[in-house]
Amino acid sequence: MGILIPVICSILGGKFPVLWLPYYPRKMYLNNERKKMCKKIITIAIPVYNVEKYLRRCIDSIISQDIENCEILLVDDGSTDKSGEICDEYSKKYDFIKVIHQENKGLAAVRNRCVQEAEGEYISFIDSDDYILPGAYTYFKKVIKNENCDILTYGCVNVYEDSSEKKEIETNNYQDKLTVYSAQEAIDGMLILPEIDVITCNKVIRKSLYKDILYPVGKLYEDMFTNYKVIANA
Repeated sequence: MGILIPVICSILGGKFPVLWLPYYPRKMYLNNERKKMCKKIITIAIPVYNVEKYLRRCIDSIISQDIENCEILLVDDGSTDKSGEICDEYSKKYDFIKVIHQENKGLAAVRNRCVQEAEGEYISFIDSDDYILPGAYTYFKKVIKNENCDILTYGCVNVYEDSSEKKEIETNNYQDKLTVYSAQEAIDGMLILPEIDVITCNKVIRKSLYKDILYPVGKLYEDMFTNYKVIANA
């Protein structure tokens, strides 16, 4: 297992267990099969705070693609605009969208809540003013299945609202290239070489890697305090 870097871009802005019982084995088999079918692969976690202008675009870019066996988790961090209402609107419309409303605690606290509440084997953080290219999660799930990776990180493009200019971020954008790193190589690539970005919003991370790791509440650039620790667990 290692860290993988695929080409897909984000746009900024065994067998199931069977319990053999003397009674009703057929019923137990069906229940376990149903649980397997419903198992969530990825929790797509979106921290939300006063982003009513961009939130629909973000959510629509995700639900328009293949997200079977995934859930969307929207955590509204005490928004004072209509962001919370938009979250509720989508959760009523789609049963795979879950909404949590809380008092404003900051992004680090929201990320911690997302990790706590996520039901997927993996968690993918998406900033609510960003959107994702079509086919991204189809590819992500394919890589996860084929490579059994712990962390998958992908490239980004900056889109400027008042300009048609788009600027590709230098790290993580390897066209048609899938690179496997050990944990140490990935940490070096993040902290020493400009190969892996420190940000959280362009990564799909196995949830179990967050064991005993929290984003520091009250700190700016919470990613820098946390992601190297998560990678070290890979």
